[in-house]
Amino acid sequence: MDSSDGCIGLYCGRTQFGDNNYSDCGSCLRGFRVDGNGVCVECLQKPMFYDWLYITFMAFILVIIEWYLTEECVKRRQLTFDVLVLHSVVLFENIVSLLISLLVTEPFGSLQLNTCPPKRLSDFYTLFFNPSPDYKTTIYCTQEAVYPLYSMIFIFYAISLLLLLFRSLYLRLISFVFKLFSGNDFLHDLLKDPNTTKTIYLTLYVIPGLSFIHAVFCGLILSVAIHMASQLDQRPSKLLKSLFQKKNGLIIVCHWFVHMYGIISLTQLKNPSVHLPLLCLAPIPTIFYIMTAKFTDPNKLHAE
Repeated sequence: MDSSDGCIGLYCGRTQFGDNNYSDCGSCLRGFRVDGNGVCVECLQKPMFYDWLYITFMAFILVIIEWYLTEECVKRRQLTFDVLVLHSVVLFENIVSLLISLLVTEPFGSLQLNTCPPKRLSDFYTLFFNPSPDYKTTIYCTQEAVYPLYSMIFIFYAISLLLLLFRSLYLRLISFVFKLFSGNDFLHDLLKDPNTTKTIYLTLYVIPGLSFIHAVFCGLILSVAIHMASQLDQRPSKLLKSLFQKKNGLIIVCHWFVHMYGIISLTQLKNPSVHLPLLCLAPIPTIFYIMTAKFTDPNKLHAE
């Protein structure tokens, strides 16, 4: 069939089998996308910087949730060594999952990606754009038009789920190594604590939930940031002193990294000489809160 015969619908195309030999109109194969001429072409473009930010952001969400579950389940008055190890294991799991996801995505065995960049919001929802020329027969052209930005996140969550099942095993391995070289079993209490297992069970619910959210809302860019702080003593000196406590200090540093990530995502570092110094602005919200918290105490508000 001649490729000059166009296809109806946004995502229906013809697959080329040989010289001037094309299939009927339908969905493109995985790793292909229809071009402006109605022909399925292979996704060979390199990801933009924003695409990498999108991928790492989706991975970072799982890390943040798992850290939160760890803090809620394995309660410590201070940041202890065993909890820090558990946080590190969570981060390690997700980094390994992300690297494996890159390696198993074309080109296989490489940390590079071949992509079809999204052009419109509907690219994420091709299921809803199958044409019906006679209002009776539907031509099914559902495909991954944003390959591999859609499927790769599911691969990442699947690998994270698999590694999660072995977390207890390598926590015991880490405990054995520490005991072998230091003579102290730093992780004994953590391994015996049933709340450690509880974090694993809760994450088993979180990952399918995130997968569902990604499946439905992957194309929507919605950013909602809610920050709540509670400190009994709002004096600047006390707030400043609390920054140097292990647990609070780690949380604040994580917040700074999130702020830096936001600056990088907005600027994409297109002009490094101008945009890199902006990263120094990350601590400003913390400084502003310390300096102005005393003026926002609800107990000091009086009705006139």
